[in-house]
Amino acid sequence: MKKNIKCISFSMVFSLFICMIFQIYLEGIISPLKYQDEVVSYILFILLFVGLVRSRGNIKIYNKKKWNINFKILISIVILFFIGIIGNVTFDYQNTYAVIADIILVFKGFVTYIFASMLFERYSFKMYYKFINNFIRSITVIIFLLDITNYITKIYPIGEMRIIPTQELFFSHPTYLASFCVVLMAMLLILQEEYNNIFYIIIIGIVAFTTQRNKVIIFLAIFMLLYYLIIIKDKRIKVSLGGVILVLAIFVGYEQISTYLSNPEWARTALMSKSVEVANDHFPIGSGFGTFATWNSGVSYSPLYYTYGLSNIWGLSPNMYNFVGDTYWPAIIAQFGYIGFVLIIYIISQIYKKISLSKNKFQYMSQISILIYLLILSTSETSFMSPVGPILCLVMAIEK
Repeated sequence: MKKNIKCISFSMVFSLFICMIFQIYLEGIISPLKYQDEVVSYILFILLFVGLVRSRGNIKIYNKKKWNINFKILISIVILFFIGIIGNVTFDYQNTYAVIADIILVFKGFVTYIFASMLFERYSFKMYYKFINNFIRSITVIIFLLDITNYITKIYPIGEMRIIPTQELFFSHPTYLASFCVVLMAMLLILQEEYNNIFYIIIIGIVAFTTQRNKVIIFLAIFMLLYYLIIIKDKRIKVSLGGVILVLAIFVGYEQISTYLSNPEWARTALMSKSVEVANDHFPIGSGFGTFATWNSGVSYSPLYYTYGLSNIWGLSPNMYNFVGDTYWPAIIAQFGYIGFVLIIYIISQIYKKISLSKNKFQYMSQISILIYLLILSTSETSFMSPVGPILCLVMAIEK
């Protein structure tokens, strides 16, 4: 039986959760908070270490299957780390600062997931469910009212006209508001068994829709399908069901996908096509940390952008590299080669395998929804490496 988490530890975890969901807004007010997504895994590790010290080193395994999966993911991360380092030593494209910064960037999502999993598997938060649920509900109502009234008051910027005008509220971009909504949806869903949160899930889903991001519209369509199949029909995702979801995602996102791949002068398209060339030329280990398609490869401008003719593409130039870290898979393929690509697929498959062990259908759907959202993000954002990656991974790790 899991231990009840101490009040002071809960306060730390919950405060961390609040700071993370509002990070994009808060970092504009308190500058150091922009680094919290990169240090969250260390905070979780400290909490686990303190708990271990208090228990005098007694490590109790509550679920052997989940423990083994965590171990496999951790070993895969270690192997990926050494592949990246070998690439850096072999080809020597980047300085030490860029390499270290990129190591933190690449692994922050997965490491957060591992440490959060260990925390939630060891400690019970049940005595705080009502408090957490009431807080999430309150935030949901406030955001919904702000979103709807903003069409009239226009206190916050209103973006381009798509199906409807796009909203971002006090976030710096609609995509961050969308991810914020997905986190709240997942939290409300995981507590749906104890509290009837369906109304709040619907209204925060409406807010997500007003961001008008294609990836979020895809997610919302899949979310509704999953809710019907998992919650109402009490089914689990199998290969056939996964095929239906994939077809739905392709159907909804076909126009966007076609647009991205049709123009070789666009940053995302160029990074994707050239990442394969980089992987082939640096077979089988890739070019190493901080060398391609990550933010750090732009800050310490990688020579690979000159080598592969990307330095003149808008958003990838030495003086304006805003889109250099605008997608996920090119960084994985180029920096870690085909071995690294297979390892990332393996890590994701192990996360799914662990999620599938959940006997609670609300927890199962909450976690699988986050994983699907992260995979959708990986087509047009840095996903696990993005500023919202750690909070999404933390919520995905929640065990009741």
